[in-house]
Amino acid sequence: ADVIILAHLDLIDHKLSGISLPRDLEVEIPGIGPDKINGAYNYGVLASPDDPVAGVAKVRDTVESLFGIPIDGYVLVDFSGFSNVVDAMGGITVDVPYEIVDNEYPTEDYGITSIHFDAGVQKMDGEQALIYVRTRHADSDDARRQRQLDVIRAIFDQGKSVNSIANADEIILSAGGAIQTSFDLEEQLTLARVAYEMSDGDIQLTTLGEPLLQAAWSDDGRWIYTGDPEAIKAFVLNAIRTDGDGTATPVSGS
Repeated sequence: ADVIILAHLDLIDHKLSGISLPRDLEVEIPGIGPDKINGAYNYGVLASPDDPVAGVAKVRDTVESLFGIPIDGYVLVDFSGFSNVVDAMGGITVDVPYEIVDNEYPTEDYGITSIHFDAGVQKMDGEQALIYVRTRHADSDDARRQRQLDVIRAIFDQGKSVNSIANADEIILSAGGAIQTSFDLEEQLTLARVAYEMSDGDIQLTTLGEPLLQAAWSDDGRWIYTGDPEAIKAFVLNAIRTDGDGTATPVSGS
């Protein structure tokens, strides 16, 4: 898993709160022990290679164990699906906060290339948006996750357009097999209609990062994020509240 977002959607008041969790956060994976949170997906796949939902199920079990909350549904999107959705929407508009330069962006044939984004408001197609959220060398990990949240907001804004809502089913189907979700098509369309009735102010997105987390090295020599488990739990649960009193204290990069 490259991007892990825990979100709470209030279907009555039409509010959504979400938090981006660092994939390098060391947590206790049920039945496994301490490891990076994104490793939960691979443990699930390895345990049940013929089960198409085993990886997601292990991530769900890990998150439920960490924060003591039930996960009612999930959406798993691979990179091609992300790009297809952006293109199906006709592109998105993103306000790039500063110049982004990465001279070591990986290519599909395992080489590298140089990418560049000017600062300012600009239109991005699916490929450009994908590069924007994936680039690793231009700034910090916290800043990268903030870019991801900014693109999610841009997708929401574009999805609010009359044209996009009229073609919601086309947008959903455009992702093809690149999206795996527990929501059936009717539920996905219902969620799209809920989103259409929401405004930007109804959405609260934040990131979990420094100073609550600290960079460290695992016992086997890997770079990880670590922190006080109870403090992390309290921050995350506060961040996903939608009752108007759960505004999380911003952390670096959010």
